[in-house]
Amino acid sequence: VSLMNMGRLEEALPPLERAKKMAPKADYIHYALATWACASNDAEAALEHLKRAIDLRGENRYQARNDDDFAPLLDDPRFTELLYPERESPTA
Repeated sequence: VSLMNMGRLEEALPPLERAKKMAPKADYIHYALATWACASNDAEAALEHLKRAIDLRGENRYQARNDDDFAPLLDDPRFTELLYPERESPTA
């Protein structure tokens, strides 16, 4: 994460991938991978990892709502649906 904060995205990915292999159910690793993917302009991967982080720990939904790292996804309806499932209209 510190490498991402320094703008060194290419260097940040391998340690994140190793961490995911070591602890595949660690929500914070998926969350970090989501922010990495978002910074790398990969919306699909960002949404996939964020969904996994939320599935593993529901509180990540609320953290992501206020996380500026996800600003590029604000206009993506899939992002809104993921973070605000209560807004989905009930089916009849």
